[in-house]
Amino acid sequence: MTPRESADENGVARNEDGGGLVASFVGLERVMSRPIDWSAPDMPDLWVYHLNYFDDLPATASGASPPWKAELVEHWIEQNPPVAGAAWDPYPTARRIANWVRWIFETDPREPTDAVVRGRLLASLAAQARHLHGNLELHLLGNHLLTNAKGLVAAGLLFGGDEGDRWLSRGLGLLEQELDYQVLSDGGHIERSPMYHAVLLGDVLDVLNLLRASGEASFIADGLLDGTAAMLGWLAAVTHPDGHPAFFNDTACRAAPTLAELAAYAGRLGVRWRPPSFDRVHMLDPSAYARLSSTDGRTVVVFDAAGPMGPDEQPGHGHCDALSFELSRDGRRLVVNSGISTYEAGDVRHAERGTAAHNTVRIDRQEQSEIWASHRVGRRARPTRSGVEGPEAYGAHDGYARLPGGPMHERRLRLEPGALVVTDRFSGTGEHELEWFLHLHPDCDAAVDGNGVVVSREDHPVARLVCPDGLPVSVERGTWHPGFHESVPNVRVEARCRAALPASYVIVLEWLD
Repeated sequence: MTPRESADENGVARNEDGGGLVASFVGLERVMSRPIDWSAPDMPDLWVYHLNYFDDLPATASGASPPWKAELVEHWIEQNPPVAGAAWDPYPTARRIANWVRWIFETDPREPTDAVVRGRLLASLAAQARHLHGNLELHLLGNHLLTNAKGLVAAGLLFGGDEGDRWLSRGLGLLEQELDYQVLSDGGHIERSPMYHAVLLGDVLDVLNLLRASGEASFIADGLLDGTAAMLGWLAAVTHPDGHPAFFNDTACRAAPTLAELAAYAGRLGVRWRPPSFDRVHMLDPSAYARLSSTDGRTVVVFDAAGPMGPDEQPGHGHCDALSFELSRDGRRLVVNSGISTYEAGDVRHAERGTAAHNTVRIDRQEQSEIWASHRVGRRARPTRSGVEGPEAYGAHDGYARLPGGPMHERRLRLEPGALVVTDRFSGTGEHELEWFLHLHPDCDAAVDGNGVVVSREDHPVARLVCPDGLPVSVERGTWHPGFHESVPNVRVEARCRAALPASYVIVLEWLD
């Protein structure tokens, strides 16, 4: 069994004295007392899901799982009879099945000295697989259904027989069907979240790993290997030089394996992939993300050229980030989207998904798309065009066409030797309020200087934002959220005006270093 890189910092560990357990997931830590309450009613739903995944049970590239974690498996079985509570929801059930089966193939407890333990383990896994098979998340689709398929494949490979063969057949069929639909021709996942793209790429690699470890490599089709390589290439295009992805839609650090971890895992599994060398402007089509690279290699921009915020049937991880961009300079992030800190419904979740949390333009103080609850979207921005013309990447959307006068927003980005040039064009009629937002990485500061803003890093000026006359700017305090339950103070630049449409504005971020 090929070990997988550790996907994040989540997991259960012993205290330094070797006694009690500490569970750390999505930025929250809790001391676990016996008996463990696997429903943890005082913790967020996402934390509870992670507790029940057992992601840290199988071996990773850094070493095998400690023996005491086997006790947690037995404890889970004792405390979670079928089929009550969040622990038995299909998504955590699928991930847990796959993790337990990977662990079984690594340690081979199919021949344990304790037949009673063996019986309990296999009986629980069979019950979980039956429950998953009868409760696939066909109502949610998207990444959940792909992970459901992974769980069925794992169970089918372990058990065999008539029932196991049905699970395997259903899982492989779902996997083929959903990969064909959910992975776009450019290698990107249809939900257009770099974080979930990485999670699902890890799932696909796990399936390859399980098929080989179980001696069923004949089920591995060439298309699956080619698709895996394409998914790695897509992730490379939206990854910053710091090794972490751009924060578009629901994306955070340490919540999914990185490009480097996934590439290493793929290499150990024999997937042929070579890191791409990107053109000056590299367009991902139909995902509608663009990567712009300066000729001197110092600047990288990842641009959402107004692709769909997600599939119509599952936009729940989408944000109002159409025409936003992120920028790294000399290997460090400079311009950032605000990120996410929670999935809990409320003002914080709404703000983090909102237009003002991204480096784009808001019109008449309305959201580009009607976001509501924690993972819901009503009327949404639709792309009208995107692409590349010479050195420019461009995109446009109709998210504000519902407003009086039918305003539409088009943005063009061009990297020049000394600057990033942003051109915003607004069609429509009537007078409208236009608001620009530019969020800076927490290690940056900014100060208004005439009709622009000087951006500094560690007290050294690195860039100047130059705005056209008549577009006043201000520097405001904000927060950046690099991970769940993380909030770091930063600054953002705002500009606003009332303008009669049609109108056009050119904003330049020029380098001072």
